[in-house]
Amino acid sequence: MEKEHAETINADTLTEGFSRIPHALFNALLVIDLTSRERRVLELILRLTYGCLGQRWARFNLSDFQVVGIRKSHARAVIDGLLKRQLILQYDHTKAYRINEECLATEVTKSGTFQLNKLTELIGRQLQRKTYQNGNQEVPEIVTSGLPNKELTGSQTGNSGRFPKRELLTLNNDRIPESIDTVKIIKNSDRNTIAFENPKTFISSNAEEQAALDAWKELESFNPYAFNTTYLKAARRGLPAHLFYQFVSEIKQSNAEKPGAVFNKKVADYFESHKKQL
Repeated sequence: MEKEHAETINADTLTEGFSRIPHALFNALLVIDLTSRERRVLELILRLTYGCLGQRWARFNLSDFQVVGIRKSHARAVIDGLLKRQLILQYDHTKAYRINEECLATEVTKSGTFQLNKLTELIGRQLQRKTYQNGNQEVPEIVTSGLPNKELTGSQTGNSGRFPKRELLTLNNDRIPESIDTVKIIKNSDRNTIAFENPKTFISSNAEEQAALDAWKELESFNPYAFNTTYLKAARRGLPAHLFYQFVSEIKQSNAEKPGAVFNKKVADYFESHKKQL
């Protein structure tokens, strides 16, 4: 049995995939007060959302929690507790759940920032240390002061190493990666080349970007350009994730002929009222 397990998990398989969990979310889960069962449920939801091509909702039955060692008889109590604390959200009384990223930030504030500050310091020290590969080959030390603004990884900063394998979800064909992740378009005003994200291959890095993708699918899935110029633009300006869903609901109820224009107006009104600028 031990030999079979060793053949299943080895050095090669450990580099063939990854779950793109934002550092802020992962850090919050490390420091907030959770029971063992609550933590396992949250980790399972993370695996089924961020770890499955950034799916927004994790769908499962209570009996499915046996995979993380929680019996069906205990699963309902754990789910109800997380819902009561608003650490997870449920989609319209269905069997779909997701992490409530905004509430996690509140939980960190409630528990105090001491642990988070210590974690930040620990991460900073780890990034400052010299690491070694293949015995004697030394990797240059990363010189930082405290925790850098962005933690550098090979997948973020360069093309060294092979790309990880991606999991394909047959339920959502539009999320299956295509051969080209981005295309280039030219701005007529200044002729500068800018990157244009392909919504069919786009993988969100935070709740706002995922909300932008969901809003585009609901309102203008026929127009890939609108994803960049309307929805992703709003996310990168700082429109809160929950407002994307609120605006989509309001627009769909109004049966607007030009949903993108209405969405832009709502975004402009929001930033005007909060005196935010690009």
